[in-house]
Amino acid sequence: MTDKVINDIKDDLFGGLNFGSVSESDKKVLIAKMYRAVEDQAILRFMEEATPEQKAELDELEKQNDQTLIDQFIEDNYGVLEGLFREEALNLRNELIAKFGK
Repeated sequence: MTDKVINDIKDDLFGGLNFGSVSESDKKVLIAKMYRAVEDQAILRFMEEATPEQKAELDELEKQNDQTLIDQFIEDNYGVLEGLFREEALNLRNELIAKFGK
């Protein structure tokens, strides 16, 4: 994903959350963990919603262990993945706001 999309997703995820007195280094660690959680959830959703052809293609690419081909697959399916990332970022943000308040 492009840096702009990643930053937009971070804005979606952290908008409305107050980190208060959390140090910058702790914020970076927290952001990395939260981003990984969003990424994992988005990929799981992609695999649930992918067509049998997409699943078979990705499975074959993983067997070949060629990151260039996997990256091309992701780029080809970019629109779907970007939408899932955004949705999952908003879902996590809303969960955190509901649990910890604003």
